[in-house]
Amino acid sequence: MPDAAFTFITTCRGRLEHLRQTLPALVAQPGTGCVVVDYGCPDGAGDWVQATYPQVKVVRAGPVPRFELARARNLGAQAAGAGWLCFVDADGLLAPDFIARVRPVLADGCFHVAQPSTGTVSGMCIVGRREFDAVGGYDAVLQGWGMEDKDFYARLAIARVPHRAFPRELVTMIDHSNAMRVEHFETKHLKLSSTLNLAYCRAKWDLMRLGQDMSGEAAREALYRQVGQVMDETLRTGKRFRLAIPTSEQPSFSGAVLKGRLVYELEVPPQAAPSSADSSANPTP
Repeated sequence: MPDAAFTFITTCRGRLEHLRQTLPALVAQPGTGCVVVDYGCPDGAGDWVQATYPQVKVVRAGPVPRFELARARNLGAQAAGAGWLCFVDADGLLAPDFIARVRPVLADGCFHVAQPSTGTVSGMCIVGRREFDAVGGYDAVLQGWGMEDKDFYARLAIARVPHRAFPRELVTMIDHSNAMRVEHFETKHLKLSSTLNLAYCRAKWDLMRLGQDMSGEAAREALYRQVGQVMDETLRTGKRFRLAIPTSEQPSFSGAVLKGRLVYELEVPPQAAPSSADSSANPTP
């Protein structure tokens, strides 16, 4: 691997308890830097980091009403500079030899994820600054829990960025409840949030493959609102979730117009009230 900076980026809102356990392992990795994004953390994570590890760069989002993981990661990336960006959640504990074992497998022009990908470790990613910028980073339109990592990987794949693996055994995730996962999101229903985000992402990916420019935030926000309105109607009326997006119109020689559309349906829409599974220790896929 050519000489390049390697920066860990972790975000925190209400996770100082975890950060106290995991940040020492990040700081101890030789030849690396670290950025912590205090995204309105009520525990004062930024203050603790500055007082305890002055070599760590702290980014403060200011007063924000809720946690937005994708936007927080983008803020961290902006502060990281060039080289390799390694996104790791505040509950991800790295092995002491993490960087020594990862550096040999890093490949320029690729993004890297833990394999086998199990549980919340799937959100950990190592990617070059050039590839990160090429796809616009994480999609800050996404709200609530779920899909920001899979969406990032899918857009990298659409951009023909290959992926590589690093050993899953190098990361241990601290166990905690799903209630803690959604505590600082506006939507507290984990399954509802992840389902809405899945519908949005699938529609966005398909539109991108059809050649539609989805790089502008306004276009993505409009699509997200459309998906949210369909989900709200489903929850309010009990009707089947059905999202239809027009894609093309082609007139024929006979004068008839051939119209194309993307249609998405949910076999079993999520319920309006959180289920007991939403408070369990293990996240829903």
